[in-house]
Parts: sequence; structure tokens; C-alpha cells
Amino acid sequence: MLDGTANIVNNDTLKIVMETYKSLKDAGVLTEVNSWDEYVGDFVSGNVAGTINGCWIMASIQTAEDQKGNWAITNMPSLVGASGATNYSNNGGSSWAVTTKCANPDLACDFLASTFAGSNELYDNILPSGALATWAPAGDSAAYGEPSEFFGGDAVSAKIVDFATKVPTNITGAYYYEARNAVATAITNYINGSDLATELQTAEQTVNFNMGQ
Repeated sequence: MLDGTANIVNNDTLKIVMETYKSLKDAGVLTEVNSWDEYVGDFVSGNVAGTINGCWIMASIQTAEDQKGNWAITNMPSLVGASGATNYSNNGGSSWAVTTKCANPDLACDFLASTFAGSNELYDNILPSGALATWAPAGDSAAYGEPSEFFGGDAVSAKIVDFATKVPTNITGAYYYEARNAVATAITNYINGSDLATELQTAEQTVNFNMGQ
């Protein structure tokens, strides 16, 4: 919440997320694994039809050269019943910051503004190494418009930048990972038969304890 408190027990959207997750798991549509190697192994071996993740997962997908042309990039399903749900999300990313200890903050800010927040040339140069920008103007460059043979000739880099402009914002506080871990435990227990309300209550209590509340 904006006031720094946990919003889990009365979070209607979270309830829909957990109910949807469980229904997908129960129906056999969703496959769960226990490790990163199993996760990557499932989609590069052809055991699953796709994966929902950040664009950085493309590097792992493309290790399966025999699947060239079988993959495509698209937006994700929206969460039915959730107010404000869209077909766009994000998982991961990086941030640049200028600290209060910086010896020359004006120079540092100018550097960031003229490179990562202002240079198509920079993004064109680092694109082959897998560094994909979500800075909207980068998507207009010729490099980002190049078709990807692996992904059926689609200009996936430009498409991803366009998707990124439509991702809703969220509040990520200091206890983001504590909350994420508590909710992940709640989901696991819920799909294994525990009561939803009980698991939400436990998750919120856990987060509040971690925050010293």
C-alpha cells in the first residue's frame, strides 16, 4: 500500500491471481517445476507450448536451435475479473541511479541522460549481446526492426519495446522480496489444499513481522 503496509488479506486481485493459478494447475494447463534447469529444459525440449516471462528468457529459448521458427513473441492473457488488468507486464530489468555520495551528480545525470536515456546508437550497439531496451525511442531504430529468423522473421525487439510502453506501473518497496516470498508460499500451500483465506492471513502476518509491524 502507499502507506507502507502490507495489502494481502483484502487484496481482491491477489485472490483472483491465486484462484486462477490453482485452476490452471488443476486443469493440467500449467506445469510446475522445482528448479531453473527443469524450467528451461521443459520448453527447449518441446514439453510445453510456451512460457510467460520477461524478454530475457529469449536467450534460453534460442539455445534449442532445432525449434527455430516454432516460437513467437506475443502479449500475455489479461487476468479475467481483475480491475485494471492489461495484456502487458514485466519481470526483471535494471535501474540506474545517481547517489547522494556522487562527486559530480550533474555530470553523472548528464551521462545517463545522453546514453541510456537518450542514445539509439548505444542501444543498437548492445542489442546483439542480448541487452534489450525498454526505452521507447529505441524501438524505432533499424536494428530493432531487424527480423528474427528464430522467431519466424518477426521484428521481436521492436515489438517488445512497444509492449513495454503499455506495462502498468507498480509500487516496489523495500520489502518487495519478503512479500513475494510470503505470497509464493501461500500459493504453494493453497494449490496443495490449504484454505485460501488462511494462507492470505499467514502471508500478511509474515510480511508485517518482517517489516517490524
